[in-house]
Amino acid sequence: MEAVDDLSNADIAWFRVTFLLDPVTKRYQIKRGDTLLTTLEESVKGLTAGTPVSRGVFEERIKQKLRSP
Repeated sequence: MEAVDDLSNADIAWFRVTFLLDPVTKRYQIKRGDTLLTTLEESVKGLTAGTPVSRGVFEERIKQKLRSP
């Protein structure tokens, strides 16, 4: 997705986050990363540009990521 230069030109703000595992509580905490300001059209392009995978493959990838620190 291509970003816009100013908030006044944006339709959508995307917030990139990271999930960090707290070794003491064994719970994940969310950490805010960068922000991408973009238009609705660019967001639609970004959301529809990927290649879909089966539900089983998707769920397995999520499970693997949750197992990895």
